[in-house]
Amino acid sequence: MSQPTTKIEAGGNNIMEVFNTILAIAEIMLFVALTVLSVYMILSVKKIAASANKIESDVTEIKVQLIPAISNFNDVIEDVKFISDKSRTEFYKVETVVNRLVEKSNEVIDVLDYIRDKSYRIVNNGSNFISAISLGVKAFRKKISND
Repeated sequence: MSQPTTKIEAGGNNIMEVFNTILAIAEIMLFVALTVLSVYMILSVKKIAASANKIESDVTEIKVQLIPAISNFNDVIEDVKFISDKSRTEFYKVETVVNRLVEKSNEVIDVLDYIRDKSYRIVNNGSNFISAISLGVKAFRKKISND
């Protein structure tokens, strides 16, 4: 290349060198930033992988603990079903007995009502009869004492 002949051309080369230097510094800063971000991303991925492994081991441990619990739960469900069926059968038996008891109670009440009605008539008639006899005796005594 030829030497610049004017000050403007000489200054232009200096400006280009400054821009090239700034560009080189920017490239270095970008490379450093990318390196830092890459390291941070690698560390984050390792943390995520460790968390995933921990979650996987926890899930495996829970699965191992749940298998007997699920088996016990099935036994409990069977027991509850048996008790429910037995209770239903007993309820129907009790319901039948209660219905019979209600029928018999109604029959007893009917008999008691019949006895009350009949005895009321007898007692009422007897009371009237005794009252009539008592009045007759009084009248007879009065008549005898007046004579």
